[in-house]
Amino acid sequence: RVTEHFPELEERRRRIDKIQEIKTEKAEEVVTIQSVVRDGKPHHIAFIYIDYPWRKKKEIVVEGINFLREVFYYTKLAIERIKLEGHERVTVMLPDRFSPRNLQDKAQRGPLYQFVKTVSEAIVYANEPYNDFKTKKETCIKDVDVMFFGESDKMRDGFFNKAIADGEIVGRYLAKTRRLVEMPPNIKTPTRLISEIAEKEMPEKRFSRRASLSWRKVNTSGSITTSLLWGKTALESFGFNLINAVNAGSRHEPCILKQHYKPETTRQKRVKKIILIGKGVLFDTGGHDLKGAGGYDNMHYDMAGAATVCAIPSLAQEFNLPIEIITLTPIVENMIGKHATLPGSIIRAYGGMTVKIANTDCEGRLILAEMIAYAEKSNHMFSSISTLSDEASHFYIQFWLPIS
Repeated sequence: RVTEHFPELEERRRRIDKIQEIKTEKAEEVVTIQSVVRDGKPHHIAFIYIDYPWRKKKEIVVEGINFLREVFYYTKLAIERIKLEGHERVTVMLPDRFSPRNLQDKAQRGPLYQFVKTVSEAIVYANEPYNDFKTKKETCIKDVDVMFFGESDKMRDGFFNKAIADGEIVGRYLAKTRRLVEMPPNIKTPTRLISEIAEKEMPEKRFSRRASLSWRKVNTSGSITTSLLWGKTALESFGFNLINAVNAGSRHEPCILKQHYKPETTRQKRVKKIILIGKGVLFDTGGHDLKGAGGYDNMHYDMAGAATVCAIPSLAQEFNLPIEIITLTPIVENMIGKHATLPGSIIRAYGGMTVKIANTDCEGRLILAEMIAYAEKSNHMFSSISTLSDEASHFYIQFWLPIS
């Protein structure tokens, strides 16, 4: 149906397909703004071309994570292009295969929901402004309309509205996570990060004046309780000596942030519990094993695992997930200084095992190891999101299982 109403786009798609067939190597996907004329009036259309690697197959697996990832990424690029062009209103036309008639097929309902939800996520994520440090403020899209081919009714509208609303929720938290990751290193102190996550101001003097050797509850919001173990002395009393060793060169105190989400449920069956551990290195110089010139690009991204993990309890609360979630986030800076840990140092870690630090640029495994040991004492299943690539939107995920 899109090709019937917009033959210009279909012609462009065919041209790109021919280019793809001519080239032996994979051509880049295309996101462009194209003008079409209807009734004598020009209209601007953002054209998203996804080089689907399995397109020779008769059926595209639209609910597959690879396809949805492509949809998210290129929808995001399209929204960014539209904002740069100065447009403030967008109409999204869903492909014909996602028309309401497919809602009658249970097998089609899931893919349809995931597709619309993913598009909604990408739009909200790309449209979220981050103007805190910009002289020229970023413009935003103010109105988004979603159109589909087929007749509307209450059930169909409700289905689409839920997919869009759920995508908006996820998109907001993705944008918040990105904002934490991209916060500049001179601003992103431990207390600033905690304040952003807990959504409550946490001045550092407050903790310095009231030293404590135990966890402190700093905020309770709905089903989430946020607690903090603050400072070198407190961590030492628990035996978190590896975390202290990583942070030894920093002028800021290390800490561990814990969030506990308890679902509101009347289920008789026991609710499962998981522990998520996020790497929270606010800046990584490598310590005495310095990364060297050119090695510091995006080193303030080294807490993306922590930012991701800390968004999960809030998302779980939004969707009232029937699972208990605990997040543990060690927050440190791996800096060089007169007190920084020396290569070759032997430290007694949490639980009593001694560890030789052969290279001080291995800070991630040190702080995660102690958090895993601490989580293991609870005898629960858990996973760890540890680090990310050099782009804020991509994460490497590592899964750690308890030692039986």
